[in-house]
Order: sequence, then structure tokens, then C-alpha cells
Amino acid sequence: MIWTIFKKEMKDSLRDSKTLLLGVLLPILLLFFMTILLDKVLLTQLQVDSLRIVVLKEIPEEALKLFSGTLNLYM
Repeated sequence: MIWTIFKKEMKDSLRDSKTLLLGVLLPILLLFFMTILLDKVLLTQLQVDSLRIVVLKEIPEEALKLFSGTLNLYM
């Protein structure tokens, strides 16, 4: 019974071009263009030249050596 109703509704949905357009194609296109927008516009503005790390407590000497060569480390 439920399977018959499901098949009927799917046939009606796929037959109607507005439902197909708004339910399937439009979300795919929106996700594609929003991804391009985020990649090209927003992420290029957020590039960071340097990164600061603030350490509030003492850290092991190995970790200090690891970070000291590449980043600004404030203790």
C-alpha cells in the first residue's frame, strides 16, 4: 500500500517540470555557485601571512622547538 503511494507520488513529481526544477536542479546549481563564490571571493580575503600562537602555560621544550622556527610564539 505504502509502496504504491510512493511510486505514484514519484511519478507525479518527476512528470512535473516545476517540481523537478525546484527540487533537484536548483539546489545543485545553488551549491555549485555558492562554492565558487566562497572559494574565489571570501577565502582569498581571509589569507593570513603570519599566525600568532599565545601560550598561557608552560609547554614542553620539544613543542617549543617545533613552533619557534615557523610561527610567532608569545609566552
